[in-house]
Amino acid sequence: VVEVLNSLTSQASVPYYEMLSDWIYRGEINDPYGEFMVEVERDVTKDHVGQRFDSDYWEGRYRLCEEKVPLFLSKHAHTILAIGKYLNVMRECGTSTNDPLIDHVRSTLTHEMGPMKLVDTIDSAFQFAASKLLDLLIRDEKLIDHMQMIKRYFLLDQGDFFVQFLDLAGSELEQNVSQLSQGRIQSLLSMSIQAIASSSHQAAHNRYGADILCDLFPFSLIEHLDAVHSFSGGISAALPVTPSRSVYGAQEGLKGIEAFALDYNVEWPLSLILSKKSIVKYQLIFRHLFYAKYVERRLFSTWLD
Repeated sequence: VVEVLNSLTSQASVPYYEMLSDWIYRGEINDPYGEFMVEVERDVTKDHVGQRFDSDYWEGRYRLCEEKVPLFLSKHAHTILAIGKYLNVMRECGTSTNDPLIDHVRSTLTHEMGPMKLVDTIDSAFQFAASKLLDLLIRDEKLIDHMQMIKRYFLLDQGDFFVQFLDLAGSELEQNVSQLSQGRIQSLLSMSIQAIASSSHQAAHNRYGADILCDLFPFSLIEHLDAVHSFSGGISAALPVTPSRSVYGAQEGLKGIEAFALDYNVEWPLSLILSKKSIVKYQLIFRHLFYAKYVERRLFSTWLD
């Protein structure tokens, strides 16, 4: 009886193990009857992950269906989900996810392999997928170089940029934002970055300088922060419960220096990390730092006079 039960269980589990193999070794879902633990939302695509603040590709494209997780995989369900996600990013980039050992391991992914070997197989697949994705992001896509550009410009770590840019655009930015030409500000910004790149020995300046763009927001920093907070499910935009609404009110006649912010052009797959939501947060920090540095510059000029 035991042998019969084991034989029936083994045969019945073959389709599920095949789906599991496809997911952790190919990042593919072949689930015609909706039985697998991972579900795909095909309407969620990577097209707007770097342009829309509300993009939810990483969390929304593939989801874990808790009620479909087999009991013997419950402790490893999130690891299994992550493996397929990592492989899918590489597939979207056209990067091979093949490994010489995959075909051999796939042939042994069965009910008979036992729980310990199954866990080891899942862990090995996770290490493979994670290392391949990390290698793609850091070596091929130069993630560290992009993060250094964010640090230098959005966090004003590149001190000579601030001086160079305000020397060129300071008089323009002191005008009302409605009177400014964003194209001209962008041109002055590009000139500042090029001037820094020509005197710098860092290749990232020359390679990614063109990805630094300018924005001129029609609302103040406080209103910007309120809008982000409200969109994220915090405060209601209709209620005057923040200092900006109850004390300061809406700002009119916004100057360019208060409206100016940087933007960054990010392509897939780096947009998974430097998403629009992340860039907006960097913009908030930049607007605060930039205006503080501007006030410091004006104070220093006044003291000299």
